[in-house]
Amino acid sequence: NNKTSTDEQRLQALQAYNDVRVSRLCKIVLEHRKASQIISKWIEADWLHKAKHLKGDEGVLQIHCCWNQTATATGRLSASNPNLQAVTKSIN
Repeated sequence: NNKTSTDEQRLQALQAYNDVRVSRLCKIVLEHRKASQIISKWIEADWLHKAKHLKGDEGVLQIHCCWNQTATATGRLSASNPNLQAVTKSIN
């Protein structure tokens, strides 16, 4: 176990440390990482820029992608332009 690691597990362990400054710093870093992930996947995502508003409903976005039948070796369908299969289903 690397003592200089800043992975999530190590930062959570350091939050329990008795030094208030270390605990606060770890909390800030973890919150920043979560916020950055949400921004990159949901606000600044490439697929979101391709979304179009439905006519007559300003609050609903519509996204179209290309479904490919022959792009995989296994014969499964794949999505492209944008790849909606890579979009996260939920935010933890």
